[in-house]
Amino acid sequence: MSLVCAATGVIRINEQYPQWMGTTHPVPLPRNITATIFAVMPMRAIETGLAIVECDETELIHVRFRPGVILSVKGLAEVRAARKQLAANKPTAVLATVPEDIDFELNVMNSDHYKGTDASSYTKVFAIVTNTKMHKELCALYATYFRTDFPLRTFDDEPSALAWLAEHMDPGAAR
Repeated sequence: MSLVCAATGVIRINEQYPQWMGTTHPVPLPRNITATIFAVMPMRAIETGLAIVECDETELIHVRFRPGVILSVKGLAEVRAARKQLAANKPTAVLATVPEDIDFELNVMNSDHYKGTDASSYTKVFAIVTNTKMHKELCALYATYFRTDFPLRTFDDEPSALAWLAEHMDPGAAR
């Protein structure tokens, strides 16, 4: 998937085309279509310093943390803002994927990242996929001290997380 800037018509290539990642390509806008029309189209992906945040066709928001990043309070605020923007004032399901080699600044664990954010207005349920015991234990510890207004759970694999998210988004779907 590529992102098109509404004002300039520039395509930005993402991870599906690694040989072009980080490059931009100008695309002429048709004369009969203004940048204003493009601006009202919903954005489907946002890149932050820590992650690529995407909203798929089912309105599920995927947060794919980049390998090797160091989580910070500021970086997580950027990810949260991207999620809020993609949710478009509607509580959605979120699936966050955490790679093994991710690290964090210590103040990440003692900050309430949702305090004063009305997170339930854009988050209905949140699943974290990680296969490291340390990340699971840190998520559980954090969730004990900083409660959320929405269900939050960690999983070893994406299929299990997706099934749990579907169950919470549509209780009739679980059988």
